[in-house]
Formats: sequence, structure tokens, C-alpha cells
Amino acid sequence: MKISKLFKVAIASLLLAAGVHAAEELTPEPAQAKKMGINAVSVAEAKKMYDQKVVFVDTRTKMKFAEGHIKGAIFSDYIHGKDNKKADGDLALDKYDLTDLPKDKAAKIVFYCQGAGCWKSFSYTRAAEKAGYKNVYWFRDGLPGWQKAGYPVE
Repeated sequence: MKISKLFKVAIASLLLAAGVHAAEELTPEPAQAKKMGINAVSVAEAKKMYDQKVVFVDTRTKMKFAEGHIKGAIFSDYIHGKDNKKADGDLALDKYDLTDLPKDKAAKIVFYCQGAGCWKSFSYTRAAEKAGYKNVYWFRDGLPGWQKAGYPVE
């Protein structure tokens, strides 16, 4: 019996680890993103931009946004689609509400979500570029990285 329970725990642990690993692969590394034309910013770079009053956009769910977000960030809604979770996926499969973004397409905008395993901020960054925004940035570490650094949330 003890071996059976141990075996079940081991299998469950492996499956959990595989799931976590798979989630981490939903977004590219910053160097790979750069090759794709995406400006990835580190926690330190994001903070500098925050201090310069750059617009931060939270791309998580409305419920997660209500639970807490980077202070002053705006929420932008993922409306519907195929939940296209590939970094280089077809943007036509998804629909984003970009109406809350600044009207000035030259404005600097930083998109973030729940960290490296969260595909939405990367996809939003691509969608904003496609919509004509010229200065968009992807904050890969997102809210977890921001909170770990002790930066302002609300």
C-alpha cells in the first residue's frame, strides 16, 4: 500500500511539474521576443517607465485586476477568441478591446499580466502594434515580478 501511495504522489508531482514547465513556454524569452520585433522590458526598466508616467495595461481577467494590479494601471479586456496561446499565433483568432488605450498611437504603453507563463500581455503587445501603436513594451515578469520588487500595487 505504501508503495502505491508513493507512486501516486510521484506521478502527480511529475504531472504538476510538466504543467508548470508547459506554462513557462507560452511566452518567448526576451531575446527571442526582440527577434520577433517585440520590446521586452525587465522589472527595473518597467519601474523606470512607471516613474516616467508611462501607461501600464493589465491584460489579466477583470477579477484578477480587481484583486490587485500595478498602481494606476488600466484594464484592457480580452473579448473572445480561440485563446490563442502561441507567442507567434494568428492574431485574427482573438479579439481585444483596445478602446481604453491612449488615442495617441505614439504614446508609450507597457502591457503586463501574470508573468512568463501568461500569454495575454505578449499577445496584446502584438495586437497593439498591429493596430498602429508605435511604442509598446512587453513586461514579461508582470505583476509577480513587480510585487517581488516591492513596487506599488493597488
